[in-house]
Amino acid sequence: PSLFDKRSNPRAAHRNVPSIQVNTFISTLQNRKLPRLPKEIWISFRLKSKMKTILVEDDMVARMTLTNFCHNHPEIELENDFDNIEDAISFIADHMVDLIFLDTHLNGQSGFELIPYVTQGVSLIVTAANETDIEDANHHGIYNCLLKPVTLEDFLWSIKKIPSYKRQYSDALTYNRNHSF
Repeated sequence: PSLFDKRSNPRAAHRNVPSIQVNTFISTLQNRKLPRLPKEIWISFRLKSKMKTILVEDDMVARMTLTNFCHNHPEIELENDFDNIEDAISFIADHMVDLIFLDTHLNGQSGFELIPYVTQGVSLIVTAANETDIEDANHHGIYNCLLKPVTLEDFLWSIKKIPSYKRQYSDALTYNRNHSF
């Protein structure tokens, strides 16, 4: 029989691959013991269509502006928005989030109180009312900031600052307390 004979190997015929090569490849795969990788490694290879985002903002104008920008951005999926820290903390404890827009002052609370609850791999963009608030964000290690009133150009620039691998692939190091691997 020919190497491309349909009777000897139907898989080889439709791909124009010699049946000997196909059979060798299949037997190699069947005999090979592949290492078991942790689930979080496989998550890193899953292509994400959008960054799961929450908005923590008490200023109604900034909240509506950011909501509008997020809904119209192709890489962002706005999961929820909050006007206080407690609701945001309970949400991120139960859901995986890729991006958080965080106001520096929320109804008498500091927005930076949320930082200890944010898991590794989550990007933060701070919305600030003045330059002093931006300096406070820098002291907390957050350098991606938006000055209110937020413009579309500033919004797009801050999204562009997020590393491209975070915008395209889920982070293998992201760990959520309620999801076991």
